[in-house]
This record gives sequence, C-alpha cells and structure tokens, in this order.
Amino acid sequence: MAKKLEILWEPIVDLFFPRPQVREGCYVLQAPFCDCCGQPFACAEISGWACSNCASMVCYFDRARAFYLSRGSVREVIHHFKYESRFWLRVALMEWLEEGFFRFFKDSHYQALVPVPLFGRRKRWRGFNQAEILAQELAKSVKLPVWNCLRRIRETETQTHLDRRERQKNVHNAFRLAKGYEVRDNDYLMIDDVFTTGSTVNECARVLKEHGARKVDVLTIARG
Repeated sequence: MAKKLEILWEPIVDLFFPRPQVREGCYVLQAPFCDCCGQPFACAEISGWACSNCASMVCYFDRARAFYLSRGSVREVIHHFKYESRFWLRVALMEWLEEGFFRFFKDSHYQALVPVPLFGRRKRWRGFNQAEILAQELAKSVKLPVWNCLRRIRETETQTHLDRRERQKNVHNAFRLAKGYEVRDNDYLMIDDVFTTGSTVNECARVLKEHGARKVDVLTIARG
C-alpha cells in the first residue's frame, strides 16, 4: 500500500522538486555487434554477423538491442529501482530506454509495447513489475499502447546465478498468451530492463510467434 501511495504522490513531488539526472558511468554499446542480440565484439565493421550464443539456439525474437552496457551507474540505478523501490530513478531509466528506441527502432512500426511479465506472487511481493513501468513510461513518448498480453504461469528460479543452458531450461514453458489478445500478423516491441543471455525474452517471443506474431523485437536499457 505504501508503494502505491508513493507512486501516486510522485507526479506532485516531481513538479515542485525535480529529481537529479544520473549520467556518470554510462558505457554506451558500440557497433559492431551481433545482428540478432546486439552482443558487441572486437572486430572490423561487418554486417550479418551472429554471435556464438545466437548461432547455437533458435532465436524467436528478430532483434534485441540495448543502448548501454550493464556496468557502473547504469547497473546501480537499475538495481536500486528494481530491488529497493527507488521509483524516482525511473526518470533516468526512461531516458536511457528512450535513447535506445530512437537509435534502433524509430523507423519500425509496432502494434504495441509488450513488457516481460513477472509471476503474480513475485509482483505482489515487489509491488510492481519494472518492465511494465518502463513500457508505460516509454509509451508516452512513442505513442504506442502497452499490451500485457503475456502471463508468467509458473514461478521460476532467479536467473542471476544460472548459466545459459540452465536459464533456457528454467524459463521453458513458463509463459502463455493472456486471454483476450490477438497477436497474429502484427509486430511487437518487447520491453525489459536487462538483456543477459536472452533466454527469458526468447521464450516470450516464442509464445508470441506461435500465436502468429509477425515480428518481435526486444529493447532493454542495458546489455549484461
């Protein structure tokens, strides 16, 4: 309840006491990088390159991009927002996510923004879904609706300490399409805070593609 009240009061607080902007210690991802997942690599500029991670798995998402590396202040701000409920930091997070959108996806045409869902019990414990808040904030500037069209149907282990194979197994069949949504023949932009191995967003994209989605891109603030 306290978190909900804080969210309601924040617009008033922001009006009279603007929050400081976090900018130091941001490491921008530089090309060249994997055409599929955006993993940077040290090599001469080429196109059509896929990293070993994407080459060894079926990628259901079409492109995944992030503007920053998950390092320094970017990692700290995401952590404080996500685990310590410092909601005012969404201002900086939104700016970073918006930078990624206009760098990589400004010429794309999407039906909706799709946040990666949390399991119900975890969302109730945390009080919010960070991906949903980010999607809602981005929607204001890019003029797209937010579709909560995915449901996490089982609780999964925290991915932080799992390797790529364990992450894929952990999230397999953990999502389904929510009732009342028709995604066939449209393009979608999935939103989350951090892309690490891509196991979670890939499983989400699989559900959308199996229900007829034409294209699923992924935008995150940071690349792990």
